[in-house]
Amino acid sequence: MSEKTLGEVKYSLDHENRFFYVERYDDLTKDKVYAEWEAMQKIEGFDPGYETIADYSRVSRVDLSAPDLIELNKEMPNHDPRTGNVAIVSGLTDGRYYLGKFFCTMANQFHKRKHQIFQTRIEAELWLYSLREKNK
Repeated sequence: MSEKTLGEVKYSLDHENRFFYVERYDDLTKDKVYAEWEAMQKIEGFDPGYETIADYSRVSRVDLSAPDLIELNKEMPNHDPRTGNVAIVSGLTDGRYYLGKFFCTMANQFHKRKHQIFQTRIEAELWLYSLREKNK
């Protein structure tokens, strides 16, 4: 597994399992999501087809409004190079979970890859593995 930390975001590539991990430890804002999409393309060995687990359970504050989430979904095709499915980890906070659910509902309507929100990383990994089994 290869890892790189840029600011308060840790990026890890698990080539054996074809997973791209993103772990954020600072505030989650619209601008930081755009920066995250740009930064991931610069990670050595990045493969847009890998499935992603974006772990936001340790962010210090979520500052995303409904219009921000709509904009991110609208702009995703122009900024986010990934083609693999995306599992988002919210942690155990209900507000973060429901905000993520709102984002994923929109993303699943507008984009080909699947997005889903989970409270734990294990749930996220199991979901991604289950999708692989369905597509065999």
